[in-house]
Amino acid sequence: IHGDGSSMSAGVFRRTCRHHARPRAAVGGFTLLELLLALAIFSVLALVAWGGLSAVTQQTGAMRAAAERLATQQQLLATLRRDLEQALPGSVRGAYGEVLPALVGGEEGLEFSRLGAVSTTEGRFLRPERVRYRRDGRVLLRERWPALNLAPGTVAQRRALSGAVERLRLRYVDADGRPRPDWPPREPAALAATLPRAVEIEVTEAGGTVWRSVVLLPEPARLPRSGP
Repeated sequence: IHGDGSSMSAGVFRRTCRHHARPRAAVGGFTLLELLLALAIFSVLALVAWGGLSAVTQQTGAMRAAAERLATQQQLLATLRRDLEQALPGSVRGAYGEVLPALVGGEEGLEFSRLGAVSTTEGRFLRPERVRYRRDGRVLLRERWPALNLAPGTVAQRRALSGAVERLRLRYVDADGRPRPDWPPREPAALAATLPRAVEIEVTEAGGTVWRSVVLLPEPARLPRSGP
């Protein structure tokens, strides 16, 4: 009986040992090494994506800024062209009785008479007025007086056309087609009441972009009729 009992106990012990010796089933999940590797890959992809997004954002901003500069310069040139195409010949009196030429200008600014539109209860009419373009630092200003013969102390209506003008260069083409740096010519004096045949405009932006335009001025016989 003792031998059989010992044999039975040994068998139970061996079965128990074999049961505990079996490998446990693998537990689902990632190891620390796998997590670190995945995190490194994600970081690289995020950096690549961020660099691409940053480049796209910068390019979009540059394109938007260029479009805004283009719109500003087009509006500037269109305003100056519209004023010059309505220029009037004939000298006028200044606020203190001085004689002002029909157009007086140098390389960086000009002043002249023009027909400006004015709206009243009776309709829309054309009325003579005086305008001036000049550069104040990098700001190109348009100044307007609502009449030709001004009273002392009359204040001009001022509007900034651009804030990024590095240089404004104007040339005045006479009746013989010769460009001049200023107007009117000193001789003969009668030219003070006349207009140049054309005005050449060159605007240099702060970034170096140059815009050029040539505006033909009206001849006296072709001037539109002004209203009351």
